[in-house]
Amino acid sequence: MASEGSSPTDPGGSSTMTKATTWLQILLPDPPEGRWRMPLHTNNLRRYERKYKIPKQNTISVIPPMTTHFPHSTESGCGNWVPVTHPEGGLYFYDSERHIFTDAYVYDPLIADEAEQFIAHLDEILKLYSKSLPPNYELVLEIEPWDDGEFQLMWGYYYIDHDTRSQFWLEEFESADLIWELDGVSTFSHIGHAIESQYW
Repeated sequence: MASEGSSPTDPGGSSTMTKATTWLQILLPDPPEGRWRMPLHTNNLRRYERKYKIPKQNTISVIPPMTTHFPHSTESGCGNWVPVTHPEGGLYFYDSERHIFTDAYVYDPLIADEAEQFIAHLDEILKLYSKSLPPNYELVLEIEPWDDGEFQLMWGYYYIDHDTRSQFWLEEFESADLIWELDGVSTFSHIGHAIESQYW
């Protein structure tokens, strides 16, 4: 039985607790109904399994003379999101003011609104911590339909700290997804190597 003044997380009764233990005691808010928040790592991204379909309709049939610049779209309503082409050819969007990437199709106002709700939800979680984001961070968002018997939208995310070349999350992350190829993982430095390998 724990002595008076001690706790299961601090058996010695010391007033100093690890940051990790303190963070575990924070109760995170649930996302809105019909959404499911999921911490991801780079290998979890479903870039090649996108379910959003652009209508198969050709709206441009003539290329004007001397045309050398081919912008992504003339659609409006994209806000701060700037369309960018991934080296492998896929379209994604970047908000440089908020340091956020997504390949959700934010040209669609409904998806853009979903992204804003997701960002607001993560901001709400951040306010619960007494720690601010690293100065050189970026956030990656993924918004995908998810059907496990009950249709929901999966809100997937991870943060990147470029100074430490690491990914991080606002909740516990199951490390088995990162270290499944490794044996004998016994220290955080081992996990750190696995996380840094995701950075590249």
